[in-house]
Amino acid sequence: MPSEFGTDSPGADLPEEALARAQRLETVGRLAGMVAHDFNNILSVILGNLELALPKVANESVRAMLNTAMEATQMGAGFNRRLLTLAGGHGGQAVRFHLDAHLGQTWEIYRRVLRDDILLAFEPGSDAAHILADPAEIDAAILNLVVNARDVQLDGGRILISTRRTGRTEGGTDTQEPPQDKVEITVADEGPGMSADVAARAGEPFFTTKPSGMGSGLGLASVMATAKRAGGSFRIETGPQGTRAIILLPICDGVAVETLPQDGEVPLGDGESILVVEDDPLVREAAMQRLEALGYVVSEASNTAAAMAHIGRGEPVDLVFSDIILPGGPSGLEMSAMLRNRHPGIPVLLTSGHASGVYRDEHEASQTPEILAKPYSLRDLAFAVRRCLSAQS
Repeated sequence: MPSEFGTDSPGADLPEEALARAQRLETVGRLAGMVAHDFNNILSVILGNLELALPKVANESVRAMLNTAMEATQMGAGFNRRLLTLAGGHGGQAVRFHLDAHLGQTWEIYRRVLRDDILLAFEPGSDAAHILADPAEIDAAILNLVVNARDVQLDGGRILISTRRTGRTEGGTDTQEPPQDKVEITVADEGPGMSADVAARAGEPFFTTKPSGMGSGLGLASVMATAKRAGGSFRIETGPQGTRAIILLPICDGVAVETLPQDGEVPLGDGESILVVEDDPLVREAAMQRLEALGYVVSEASNTAAAMAHIGRGEPVDLVFSDIILPGGPSGLEMSAMLRNRHPGIPVLLTSGHASGVYRDEHEASQTPEILAKPYSLRDLAFAVRRCLSAQS
């Protein structure tokens, strides 16, 4: 029983019902975006202080508790990513990457969420296919599907992650889209399948058949949004022998980038000067402490006007690290444009708890600085800063 998501079925709702449903979902999306932004700021402060505290603690039991707390912040960040996906926001940047190579190095991570009675397998079949997407969002989408597959197999079983090329799909006659190859990412389980009613509502935000406290109802909604954002679609094929959740994505040409975390030692600073621009004092302080721990000299500003005045006075600044959303004045993206015109030698690294597509669409992609999604780890911050400084030198 295939179920396609992304468009309403003809005649599924009366016009009034369809409008009311669209308005409810728009409201949910806006609220999700606001909650996610504030929540990510809080998580940034918590994670930052935990990471700074860990090296100063010798007691192993206390270190274990700190590590558990850091894992909890990452779990909260994962829930927040699902909220942001629902709201149409982007936590990261789309890059071209080799799908099978990426999944071949990440699929075993999903074992951590499985019980011992469930076998996880991976069958690559997309050959040299590259896709243009945010790797973290793709990983989160697959994780959601794996968790769903786990929860319906109460007596154990097998979950299969597979990929395959679907061949060239012709563009529509009423569109300028060229023919394009596609690739499928499938997560298949051996559970009892969904009823027709459940399958019809499976992609609806906050709809869940799981017991209270076991599911948020955001999983499939966020998978659907992730697929759509990457130019693809999502569908479910379900029956008595199990369910196949399928993400269909366009294949793209271009040079692939490394999508996995960097290995080796965390790069440290050598006294370079970084200006931190952030309106929230707690978040600003946490960012400054982490940069100082990495070996940088740090100064601060609460908004774009203060940052530009600081630079205009001739204060040494080798990098500007700024939040995107700066209330009461130009955004971080607007400030980066000012710096390109007035001080082209100063690179910019941006961060946000909710870097939405609206902000991205207003600026040329080639001119948009790297965006580090909150909450970020000390390691992610270190490599991002080093990339920006190295690119300018």
